[in-house]
Amino acid sequence: MNFAGLFGDAASGGLLGLGGSLATGVLGYFREKAAAKSALEVKKVDNSHEVDMAKINGAAAEAQRVGEFAIEQMRQQYAAFMASIADQTAATARVSPWAADVLALFRPGLTTMLVGGTICAIGFKWNGAEITGDLVQLTAVAVAWWFGDRAKDKSGK
Repeated sequence: MNFAGLFGDAASGGLLGLGGSLATGVLGYFREKAAAKSALEVKKVDNSHEVDMAKINGAAAEAQRVGEFAIEQMRQQYAAFMASIADQTAATARVSPWAADVLALFRPGLTTMLVGGTICAIGFKWNGAEITGDLVQLTAVAVAWWFGDRAKDKSGK
């Protein structure tokens, strides 16, 4: 028996096994590195999605808050408007009949003047297109308010 040959075979087998083990370790390291990189990319995409969703949710919450604020403002304005109408109604009960008649004729008179002015502006083709447009808009508001208020009064509300 050749101990040197056996020792050489054992040494070369051990070195080959050690090399294979090192190669497996290196390949495993690169495989884990690639898996970690892939997992990091997935986390980045997830994080980006979460950030985008947080921005969207924040914008929605802000829009809801602004909407609720606007609704509350409208409620307060409506309450103030109704209070002014109540004050006006209470004030007309304490005035002379002549003043109450003048007050009652003011809105129809104003509406009639606006309608007449609009008809004249359109009929005579006055130069101020902006003035004619504004006059038409004022007339539309006055007529809509006049007939809308009359319909409300007739319904008893």
